[in-house]
Amino acid sequence: MIQPKMRDCLSIHPKDERLLLISQEIDCVKHSKDFVADVVRKMRLAMVDSGGVGIAAPQIGESYRIVIVEELIMINPTIKPFGDYRIIRDFEGCLSLPNQIHSIPRFDRIEVTYKTRDNFIKTEKLFGFSARIAQHEVDHLDGILIGVNHVERDTIQ
Repeated sequence: MIQPKMRDCLSIHPKDERLLLISQEIDCVKHSKDFVADVVRKMRLAMVDSGGVGIAAPQIGESYRIVIVEELIMINPTIKPFGDYRIIRDFEGCLSLPNQIHSIPRFDRIEVTYKTRDNFIKTEKLFGFSARIAQHEVDHLDGILIGVNHVERDTIQ
C-alpha cells in the first residue's frame, strides 16, 4: 500500500483563503453531534495520516472552531496564559504549510476553556509543548498562519 503524502491528507490548499478566515463557533442547537463527530473524524484522519500532533478544522476545509491537540478534542476553545508564564520562542511547522519551519514566540503555560463533544464546558491547564500546539491550532481558528500573518504578541486578549 502506498502511503499518502502529507498534502494528500488535507483537503485544502495552503493558499486557500479559507485558512485566513475567522472560524464559526459550534452551536449545539444548530450543529448536531453527528455533524461534529464527522468533522472530528476527518480531522483525526488527516492529523494521523500527516504525522501531526494537532489540527484545526479549517485545515480540512471546515470553518468551525474545533481543534485536536494530541488526543484532546476541543470545541470553541479560548486560551489565556496563567501563573508565572514565560514567552518562549521555538520552531514550529504546520500541516498546511509543508516544508516550512518558523521561530514563533508562545506562552509556556496556558489555560484553555472549551466544550466537549457532549457539550460540557471544561477548563484545562496545558504546559510546554502541549500549550504550544494548542496556541498554534487556535491561531488557525482566528485565520492566523505562521509565516504568513502571525504577529508576535506579549498578551492574548
